[in-house]
Amino acid sequence: MSNPLKEIPFKQGSTSAMLSAVCALFMFLTFLSYSFYHLFLPSQNLEKAAQTPGYVLVLPESSKDSQAHRNTMGFLDHMLSYVDDVIGHKEFTMKDYSSILPLFMEEATNTVYVEIRLAHKAHLNEEQFRQDIEGIIPGIEIYKRGPFFAEWLAKLDSVSQASRSIAIMMFFALCACVVVLVTGCFNIHHDTIQTLRFLGASQGYITKKFQNFFSWRFLTGSGIGLSVALLVFVPFAWVLDPTLKMGLLFVREMTRLLIMAASGYLLLLLLMRLVLSFQARRLA
Repeated sequence: MSNPLKEIPFKQGSTSAMLSAVCALFMFLTFLSYSFYHLFLPSQNLEKAAQTPGYVLVLPESSKDSQAHRNTMGFLDHMLSYVDDVIGHKEFTMKDYSSILPLFMEEATNTVYVEIRLAHKAHLNEEQFRQDIEGIIPGIEIYKRGPFFAEWLAKLDSVSQASRSIAIMMFFALCACVVVLVTGCFNIHHDTIQTLRFLGASQGYITKKFQNFFSWRFLTGSGIGLSVALLVFVPFAWVLDPTLKMGLLFVREMTRLLIMAASGYLLLLLLMRLVLSFQARRLA
C-alpha cells in the first residue's frame, strides 16, 4: 500500500516560477560580478611594476597593416640592444595593455605600451634618453612607470571593489527574497500542510518536503542563470584579453562558481530551515 503522504503534491505555479527566476538572476549577477572582479584584479607583477623604476613608452596609434606600424615593430626589435648599450644590463620587457586600458583611458585598441624596467642602482641620463627615443619615433609619449601604473591600479581597484560590493549585495538580496518567498509559499500551501498534518505527517517531514521543493527550484534557477552568465562572460573576456585560453578560462571560472554555489546553497538551506521552523510554529 502506497504512502498517502507522498500522493499529496505541492502546488506549482507563480511561486515556483518566481523562486526560479530570483535564483537565476542572483546566479547571473553574482557570477558576472565575481568573475569580472578577478578578471580586472591587478596581478602581482603589475603591482610590483608600480614600485619598479623605469619608463612606459606609449607608441603612436597606427593600423597594423600600415608602414608606420611595421616601422614601430622594427623599432621594438632593436630596442633591446639599444637598452643594453645606453642603460647597461637591465631588464627589458614589452607588454601590450591595449585590450584593457581603453576601458579606463580613452586609447585606441591598437596602441602599444612598452615597459623599460631599471635596476634600483641604474644611472640614466633621462633627458638624453628621451631625446634618443623621440628621435626614432616622433610623437611617442614617455611616462615614469610609478605614476603611470599607480593611476591604472587605482582605477582597476575601483572596478574590483564595485564588483565585490555587487556580489555581496546580491547575496543579501537573495536571502531576503528567500525569506519572503518561503513565507508566502507557506501561506499558499496552508491547506496542503493541514492535510499532511491530518494524515499524521511530522513537522520534520513537512520541512523536508519544503526543502526539497525550494532546493530543486534553486538548482534549476541557478543553472539557468549560470548558463546565461557564461554566454555573456566568456565572449566578453575573450575580446577583452585574447591571450586567455578559452579552456583554462572556462575551467577557472567554473571552479570558482562551484565553490561559490556550494557555499551559497548550504547557507540557503540553513536559512530555509530556520524560516520553515518559524513559520511552522506560527501556523501550529
